[in-house]
Amino acid sequence: MVLTLNRGARVRAVDTEFVRNIFDLRIAIKAILAPRATERIAVHQIAKLEAIQADFEATARSHDFRRLLPINHEFHRIINEAAQNPEAAAVLDRHRRLIAALWNLYGYGEDRPVGVISDHRHIIAALAPYDADVVASSAAA
Repeated sequence: MVLTLNRGARVRAVDTEFVRNIFDLRIAIKAILAPRATERIAVHQIAKLEAIQADFEATARSHDFRRLLPINHEFHRIINEAAQNPEAAAVLDRHRRLIAALWNLYGYGEDRPVGVISDHRHIIAALAPYDADVVASSAAA
């Protein structure tokens, strides 16, 4: 929604620039949350990430791409929860439905899960020994 002084509100067009801006914002916020999560994550949260990742990989092998989106969201929700910054997480959640709708409309693609699996594995590997720099760069990827 776009608010204009003395003119009211109108729905914001979903164009390439808008989507690019949302993804830029998400990358920046994830790069902030990931190092914080690295400092604060609990062992049970890492175990939960590993279980979610196993589910993601099994779902990717079955080519059930629509199910991958909520699994991916849950993976990142655990990291955001560990970061203990609900304000930043709320900004990410604000556009979650729009991004899911775009993935559903344009497709997740056969190649995308391979990259996500690799990114998730790197994130988990970096979280366990608490390597904030690696987690931040993997989250931004």
